[in-house]
Amino acid sequence: MKLKYHHLLIVSLFVIISTIVACKSKKNIAKNNEVKKDSVKAETKPNNIKPAKVLSFTVNNWSTFSSKINIEYESEAHSLPINSFSGQIRMSKDNYIWMTIQVPILGEAVRALITKDSVKVLDRYNKRYLLTNFSYLQKFSSVPLSLDKLQDALIGNPTFKLKDATIDTSDNMMMAIFQDAKVKNTIFALFNNLRVKKNIYIDKIQNVDITAIYPEFEEIEGQQIPKKINLSTTKPDKSTIDLEYNGTQLNKPITAEFNIPASYKKMQ
Repeated sequence: MKLKYHHLLIVSLFVIISTIVACKSKKNIAKNNEVKKDSVKAETKPNNIKPAKVLSFTVNNWSTFSSKINIEYESEAHSLPINSFSGQIRMSKDNYIWMTIQVPILGEAVRALITKDSVKVLDRYNKRYLLTNFSYLQKFSSVPLSLDKLQDALIGNPTFKLKDATIDTSDNMMMAIFQDAKVKNTIFALFNNLRVKKNIYIDKIQNVDITAIYPEFEEIEGQQIPKKINLSTTKPDKSTIDLEYNGTQLNKPITAEFNIPASYKKMQ
């Protein structure tokens, strides 16, 4: 069995991009090991939504992240001979995301290293490599992306500044909405912990949507880190990705090995 390179690339990058497409602004996270809260005062917006007085989301604080990852992938647009993958992900805050995708029996298929301004990919099956700039990711998404936005979503943090949002509340849940002429981004959190539970992004111009749900968390170094992330899109194509982190570690030394074998050919 030999998977096509572009299918593997789509899977590996879509795993990252899908969690991030819901991001629209930069988050600032302190550099210690305490759990921080971003307290903001809600503003009244012309959407007939009642603003709350003062509320906050819980924000995870971290410097490095590493985990094994299990992936279940389904898409109407990209049919693959198998739908279950494994791999590893490592992140250094504001520096890089390193990721591998493994196929059962055959082993590592794709290795990717994403920095603020570059994308590097190894295609193990076809013995090729790709070196390009960060804008390459926009071929898979119409939304402007940045490294910090990718990382916030993958760590389970809010993806826009709450001071720019309209807030609505119910008996057990808070809803924050950021909206302008181009996008609508909605975050839901339960009052018992004020942690991001659901994140919905709609691109009004490009007609793109994605939903990220965080169904399970685990405590690591006193912080609640996502154990699972469920992703789904309906536009432009129906796709789902279920991610599960295993053996997650925070704030430990990590490396991002990316060596290009001499026999590999460069992709244009």
